[in-house]
Amino acid sequence: RACHGDRCSYRVSYQEGSSYSGYLAQDVLHIGHGAEPRCASLRFAFGCSTEETGLFKSQQADGIMGLASSRKPHSEPQNPTVLEALVEQGVVANAFSLCIDGKIGRLTFGMAADAAGAAPRVWTNVEDANFYSIKVTSVKIGSKRLADRHPPLSSIIDSGTTFMYLHTAAFGVLMRVMQNRRCPGVTKTAAPKDEFCVRVRGAAHATLNRCFDNVTVHVRGGALSMPPSQYFYESESTSEYCLGIFNNYEHTLVLGAINMLHHEITFDRDRGRIGFRPQDCARLAGAQAG
Repeated sequence: RACHGDRCSYRVSYQEGSSYSGYLAQDVLHIGHGAEPRCASLRFAFGCSTEETGLFKSQQADGIMGLASSRKPHSEPQNPTVLEALVEQGVVANAFSLCIDGKIGRLTFGMAADAAGAAPRVWTNVEDANFYSIKVTSVKIGSKRLADRHPPLSSIIDSGTTFMYLHTAAFGVLMRVMQNRRCPGVTKTAAPKDEFCVRVRGAAHATLNRCFDNVTVHVRGGALSMPPSQYFYESESTSEYCLGIFNNYEHTLVLGAINMLHHEITFDRDRGRIGFRPQDCARLAGAQAG
């Protein structure tokens, strides 16, 4: 961030090459369902983009909201996030929840109430609140452990990352498992290096779930599992599905939005922990909209 007079500019870039830049603006932000009643109104600083490159030009989303801590040690003060501003006003507790479906989702500021019949949350401690880093003890496909002797040095949960990025040692094992799998109804197709795609005949999700195994991430306190119909995504080619798990090309692991699908993920910042449980996010979001 750089300021000249009363105008402050910013630029943010990402490892895969995307970036956005612009200037900081300020307006009154109203939060709540419909026009009235409002939960809160606050004057809030935000970035107004004037230039976007890479994936920011092609994605459907209109922007990006940061919800990690703005108070980082040994760095200059940053503008508070929406959550931090609400907490400072005493509107909500210092927590938020995400519930993501394939096409719809729900963001809740504060500690989300337990719906009737909801499964209990599985909690794991946060090791670094700046990046929502957690301890991953192992990753499996089916019953096979992926590079169990070489666990990731660090692991983060990041809803702004679409896919899952495995540490290199585990990714190599996963790719060998995928390449060696044979199953009626599935045919391997040409794919770039370190990617895996198949042509699927018949009902795609049912066939993928029959031919491949769940990928499970074990953390201190519990596990987060994905069926094949969740970790494969439909490509632009007809009936082709590609693996949404990629090589991170280092000894770290990133759990992206694909890992969070069909779960309510709760970030309890006061207690330094993250909870997750299976959830019908489409129903939850629909209930909120109604």
